Amino acid sequence: MKINSNYDKINSGTAVDKTIENGDASLDKNLKEMVEFYGRENLNKMSPGDFYVQYKKFASGAHF
Repeated sequence: MKINSNYDKINSGTAVDKTIENGDASLDKNLKEMVEFYGRENLNKMSPGDFYVQYKKFASGAHF
């Protein structure tokens, strides 16, 4: 069960927020992947809230 509790912590909004606040190296990697996946034009059309939701998916590996 400890594995599941660690997974929840990693995928929580708090963990993503701390990664962003700390300027973690994964931030640039995730942003580049998002540009490749969605295209810059589509990202520019997203509201800040939609962009954040999509970033959280990339940060957790839950994008398709």
